[in-house]
Amino acid sequence: MFKHILALIMAVWFAGALGDCADNPDGMSTCPSDDHFMLLQTRAHVSLSTDHKNEKEALEAVTWMEAKQNGDDCDATCAAHGTSCSEAHLEQMTQEDKVKFAFDSANVSCTKVDFTDWAVDFIHMAKCNHPMCCGGKCVGACSYQTDVKATCSAKVPELGDGYHLQRLCPCKKKPTWVLGELNGDSCDSTCMASGVCTETDLKEMTDEDEVKAAFDSANVSCTKVDFTDWAVDFIHMAKCNNPMCCGGKCVGACSYQTDVKATCSSKAPELGDGYHLQRLCPCMQVKWVLALQNGDNCDSTCATLGQSCSEPHLTEMTNQDKVEAAFDSAGASCTKVEFTDWAVDYIHMAKCNHPMCCGGKCVGACSYQTNVKATCSSKVPELGDGYHLQRLCPCI
Repeated sequence: MFKHILALIMAVWFAGALGDCADNPDGMSTCPSDDHFMLLQTRAHVSLSTDHKNEKEALEAVTWMEAKQNGDDCDATCAAHGTSCSEAHLEQMTQEDKVKFAFDSANVSCTKVDFTDWAVDFIHMAKCNHPMCCGGKCVGACSYQTDVKATCSAKVPELGDGYHLQRLCPCKKKPTWVLGELNGDSCDSTCMASGVCTETDLKEMTDEDEVKAAFDSANVSCTKVDFTDWAVDFIHMAKCNNPMCCGGKCVGACSYQTDVKATCSSKAPELGDGYHLQRLCPCMQVKWVLALQNGDNCDSTCATLGQSCSEPHLTEMTNQDKVEAAFDSAGASCTKVEFTDWAVDYIHMAKCNHPMCCGGKCVGACSYQTNVKATCSSKVPELGDGYHLQRLCPCI
């Protein structure tokens, strides 16, 4: 009896929160069929900001995935694909245009997208696929909250006639946790060698079990792992290695914050007897990719892989050994690799493939700048005889 009452309450809720399913002008219903219950495999690249103006947001991008089954939580949905759910991205989805973009990027067809003020944690970024939604009138409607209650672990309750909602989940690649080589190093400098620091992963490390797992994954031995309420930005996810830590009593102890102050650029201060803390950093590896066509910029090149271009890695490529290694890693064969002092933004980390390069004398040559002008959006101009250069791009 209770289950039937609960089902009735849910039906009324969806009727009020989402409204009726729309009809086409010819009277045919636009409600989707049962084949939308499946996990949609298209994994489009979406960031917190759809215009990608903020580089941190662009780098910390996610793939929006629809849960395989009604009732699945986002932790399980992302884990099934070797990724983790980003709670920070759930919390950011409070604007209708961003929400629609997320559903569209996952190829999820919604009869309508509407916000709801129901204070439950499972209705945010979800689609109703059950025949009983609003008595069958709002099947296919998608909902979100402006006052977000959702978590990655939020699970849709089972009603008397089954699960009603299919969640849309922000999934991101898991970082590699790396211990800074030196006490005092920031995570930006620690990660730069192979990738970039992802700040959202720092912010999300507030659970002791997850913190311990991160230290373990980096083969960091801690005498203990404990949270601290010190309101400083460098103590989160850090190990104390100085003999003077706590007067020598807590050497080897690892700390984290529940009210996280840390950023990727946070740097432990040098005390009178040296640096005390060695930070543990979430690093996402950079992949060097040669543009598919002459003239393509790095934003579009990385986007085709569902990734973003990392501008800091373009600007730091001023050493010939690093440049040659980057071209080699992308499988780009260069007749020679040479720096150029041409003050244009598109020649850095590029290969000349056109028969007219230097009158045909430097076809296959690769170039870079020591005074870098390049950006991810830099585009090679089209000359009278076509595009000459193929850019090499750092994608993450």
